[in-house]
Amino acid sequence: MAKKYWLPLATLAVLVVFLVIAMCLPVYATDLTLSTYANDFTASYTGGSVTETANGFTLTAQSTVSGCNVEVTTTTLTLVTKKACKITWNETTTSGVVSSNIAHEADLPAGAPITFTVTSGEEEGSTVSGTIMVTVSESTDKYPADPAMYTILNEEGIYIYLDEAINAVEQHGGTIVVIESGTVYHSNYKNGAETYGDQPITFTIPSGVTLLIPYDAANTLKTTEPAMTDSESYVAPTIYRTLNMASGAHIVVNGAISVGGTQTANGSHLGAPYGPVGCINMAAGSTITVNSGAKLYAWGFISGSGTVFAKSGSAVYEDFQITDWRGGDMTSQLIDNSGRVLPFTQYYVQNVEVPLVYEPGAKGIVHMGVNVTLAGVQKASFAFIGDGGIFQVESG
Repeated sequence: MAKKYWLPLATLAVLVVFLVIAMCLPVYATDLTLSTYANDFTASYTGGSVTETANGFTLTAQSTVSGCNVEVTTTTLTLVTKKACKITWNETTTSGVVSSNIAHEADLPAGAPITFTVTSGEEEGSTVSGTIMVTVSESTDKYPADPAMYTILNEEGIYIYLDEAINAVEQHGGTIVVIESGTVYHSNYKNGAETYGDQPITFTIPSGVTLLIPYDAANTLKTTEPAMTDSESYVAPTIYRTLNMASGAHIVVNGAISVGGTQTANGSHLGAPYGPVGCINMAAGSTITVNSGAKLYAWGFISGSGTVFAKSGSAVYEDFQITDWRGGDMTSQLIDNSGRVLPFTQYYVQNVEVPLVYEPGAKGIVHMGVNVTLAGVQKASFAFIGDGGIFQVESG
């Protein structure tokens, strides 16, 4: 009698496997063939449907029913500029009787991406339409050949000059994200200032604002501790996103800078950076000054030939790396030992690879994590330099 259930159960198992595989497959973008804007953009989209019109684009997302659940659909359109141009666009999104209308303007170089997104509601058959009215005109501004590009986290708009991104966010606070690797430039470049030359340029990150050099596509912001992994296989760091600082470029931090990265809690590379990381590359003659109350979260790398200055009242965060960890059993035997013996002899603190100058009153804080059997990853941060730390800074 039991055998008659074998075929249906096997079939069900196969269906479940295929369903799981389908859910794990990546979502690929579909290229959109353009006519009106063929000379201005390349276009691709994911999700529902996108239609080019005589003066813009229409995005549609509609929720569907899958089994007992309502699946919310998101439609995303990405345009990439083919040439330097001024773009004005007006977004109108309609959901039921609720409508919103937002105007935007951007002055962009060739190769700059712009992304539009609409998401359906959580009710069956809920449909959201987004209409984008786009006007494109020639740009008369000069553009640097290798600019970094920025956006404001959870907002629209793209900037190629850091000072313009700062101006856009400083009134309400937020996070400026480096979305394309490149060199930091000031908007005076548009007026013919091709290099910093003998006129150094200072960019000030205001209080309440964070400059993020991300380590992943989600633009994950890590502050007082990095992302952690307990993978048994070590993956050497690779640069995911870079902000280059030319000679004469100076960043003064009153808010925060976060150079993103992941720290490993396993193996012979305990505490080391792992996998993709963010990076600031500083040329000789460039500086980063972290003022009182400001933070520098260096979970990736700050490299090159510039200098970082940590003023009194500031804090710099880095990984605490151990190269000869002797394991949990040995470490547990040293708890409360009167000799205060460390369970390792070699360690490194080197996320900031350029000279880092601490003033009295500044703090260097390090972070590490250990994967403990039956307990998972155990994390800790502690003062390394400054008040309460292993090393003290004195005037002189």
